[in-house]
Amino acid sequence: MTVVSLCWYIKDADDPNVPEVSLSRWVVRIILLMFQLGPVLRYCDSLYYGIISRRYWKKGDKKQQQEFYTLMLYEESDCVLLRLFECFMEAAPQLVLQLYILTQQPESEEYGRKWEYVLFLGCITSLLSLAWGVTAYARCSRFTDAEKDNISISGTVVIFLWHIFCIGARVTAMVLFASRFQLHLLLVCAGHWILMVVWLMAHRSLKKACPTPLGECILSFILGAVYIFTFINVKDEQTRTKYVAYYTLCGIENLLMVILWLIYADSSLWYYIPGVVFHFFSFALGITFMSIYYRFLHPTVPHTLLSGSQNTTGAPSGFSESQDVPETD
Repeated sequence: MTVVSLCWYIKDADDPNVPEVSLSRWVVRIILLMFQLGPVLRYCDSLYYGIISRRYWKKGDKKQQQEFYTLMLYEESDCVLLRLFECFMEAAPQLVLQLYILTQQPESEEYGRKWEYVLFLGCITSLLSLAWGVTAYARCSRFTDAEKDNISISGTVVIFLWHIFCIGARVTAMVLFASRFQLHLLLVCAGHWILMVVWLMAHRSLKKACPTPLGECILSFILGAVYIFTFINVKDEQTRTKYVAYYTLCGIENLLMVILWLIYADSSLWYYIPGVVFHFFSFALGITFMSIYYRFLHPTVPHTLLSGSQNTTGAPSGFSESQDVPETD
């Protein structure tokens, strides 16, 4: 997160549309980045630009007001993306680990029933955080794109449900597999990660976000880790083929992990059947909500329930569009 945030600051420094930053402010940025406070720093920058924009609005200077309002959206969009990286590179692995620990049913007195309830509650909040991270990224990316309408409230709810069930199914399959095969799960994740990195680099998906080959390579490896759990679109093109390919691959991986677990796991375990049922039910619900969103609630669908309004801003310095690209799907 720190490296990516610093690269974006350097990229913005070469952008003539971004105000020049003083040396003292650069020093503050470096210090805060050293303490891994990149998202907090960008939130502060967003508030700073927002306050200035409001001052120009009160003065009636619409041009300056719009300029700083756009800069505010830039910073907010970059922050949302950084938080998305953090969610799937920290919270998601922790979620798998916590659920794995729960499946081991430790005998020690140190781990009582109350501890299990607390850990389970932490798993629920982690899952909600992951689903909301993707949803916030989709909303914010559209909000900062002048050529795309905003996502409605009903569309936001459906996107959230889509990801909470798809991510829930993915995590369930991984936990069931890990409960029997332990560290072999790392091989599955590594194989998927490498495949996603190759896919991103072959399609040059991040060329616009990172103009240098090294930056593109680093960001491909970071985003590849996110793709272990979910898919976000980072290139402005048709999404149907991408979603079909990604969810087909994940569906096959999940199915194989669950089948192997059913073959080798102890059938007397209390979650032997419930875990499998939950996985398939959750994955089916996630795909269903995704279909509902693109069929009825996508901002480009002419429907009376849609309430997205046209934006008047540019693109963020990170990715230039949301995961919801309005194609001729």
